[in-house]
Amino acid sequence: GSCEYYNLVANYPFNGNVNDESDNEYHGEILGNPIISNSIYFGDNASDALSIPVEALIESTILSY
Repeated sequence: GSCEYYNLVANYPFNGNVNDESDNEYHGEILGNPIISNSIYFGDNASDALSIPVEALIESTILSY
């Protein structure tokens, strides 16, 4: 089946990067050196994180991940 998203602001499928695959291009940033395995990001210390632009969060009505 398919799933429809209305007012989708950002889509982060976590397929090796933090790129927004919606048309809005709210690309994120990988901070530190997290371990990436099977689309899951593991941080081993406080400096490992994923940063998402605040504009995507402010505008968001539905966030797909």
